[in-house]
Amino acid sequence: MSKATKSSFRGAAFAACVFALTACQSSAPADHPKETSIITDPTGARVEINGDYIGTSPVKYTFRQSPVGTILGNYIITVTPVEANLQPQSRRLEGPYVPLTGHADEVPAKLFFDLRRPPPDPEGF
Repeated sequence: MSKATKSSFRGAAFAACVFALTACQSSAPADHPKETSIITDPTGARVEINGDYIGTSPVKYTFRQSPVGTILGNYIITVTPVEANLQPQSRRLEGPYVPLTGHADEVPAKLFFDLRRPPPDPEGF
């Protein structure tokens, strides 16, 4: 094998190794936004996500999702009624890295809160 052939073979082998290593690196999941309708009964409740006010119900919010439809990030959706004798409620949506449960929630098309009913448990989750 000539010296030039050995040199080009080494260059091709090096390029193949670099390609293989970069192709195997894990990257952050792609961000595919999906809109969710947040609906309450009765309407007009204050809606917050992770403590930030986003509007009164009904309201739409765009969550980040992976290509397979699971939510990216962790969110706590809190709805607070404006009328007396109604129950504030919360729901948690958890992303792909959930240490305790090992699952990720899918991004829902709709979240519904019946403010006339008590939350499912004392913490509202």
